Amino acid sequence: MARGQHPDAFAALHPALNLIFFLAVLVWTVLLRHPAYTLVSLLAGALYYRALLSRRAWRTFGALLILMLALTALNPLFNTRGAHPLLTLLGRPYTLESLCYGASAAGMFAAALLWFFCYGQVVTEDKLTAVLGRHLPALSLLLVMVLRLVPAVGRRARQLSGARRCVGLSGSDKLSARIGAGMTTLSALSSAMLEGSVITADSMRARGYGTGAVTSYQDTAWHRKDRLLLWAVLLLTLCTAVNFAFGGMRADFLPTLDFAPILGLRLIPLAGYALLLLIPAALHLWEELKWHSLKSNI
Repeated sequence: MARGQHPDAFAALHPALNLIFFLAVLVWTVLLRHPAYTLVSLLAGALYYRALLSRRAWRTFGALLILMLALTALNPLFNTRGAHPLLTLLGRPYTLESLCYGASAAGMFAAALLWFFCYGQVVTEDKLTAVLGRHLPALSLLLVMVLRLVPAVGRRARQLSGARRCVGLSGSDKLSARIGAGMTTLSALSSAMLEGSVITADSMRARGYGTGAVTSYQDTAWHRKDRLLLWAVLLLTLCTAVNFAFGGMRADFLPTLDFAPILGLRLIPLAGYALLLLIPAALHLWEELKWHSLKSNI
């Protein structure tokens, strides 16, 4: 998958490795509420997303920052639990603990979104089919169709709206005219999507879908680099799970703040978690350095 002038190193690995990594990262991002681990996930996700999209990523970062600030500030308005009120707003206490909980939840939400965005850039439809199609063909087809539904509908809606504007049928500035134009576009969009589904079903039937073994045009063989990174992902995930089971990532916000200390030997699991999340960005950076080194030697 090309990103700029050459493929992303992590995206070029085995599709199953991509899926396992993102599954592990998303699970730990949601489960771990300790501020240190949330911050690591947020920064690692932002770093890899920046590596994938270059300057276009800054617009997403700005939107996520605004969202995080809004969620952080609004949470104490709805959740008044906490032992240290900062002020009284609308007759309700605005507590420090609730504010910290809102910041943690907002950071977790933003980190999960960033990793989902990275997943969408790396794990394409053909990779998902290559991994699941042979063993779970029905599930693979369902996931591919669901994941592509929203962007496909958005593209078709923009096409229909643009075509109507070109022939002067976009409607006037009146609200009733805009509503009528929108309903007409929606009706045409529904008809187009239904027609497309019939065409897709006929095409799949004509190509013999479901009559034999599912194959993939991708090279899905496991190479030495894939195996080494898979073992690294599994080992670091296991270390994180062991630390989680023994309470090394404990984080309680309400009614008082109580976090597991990140000192001494407890820095090792945090470093391992950071190493796990930084694998894609590190691979991308290494390939970038090699690329620029080769260019400079030409």
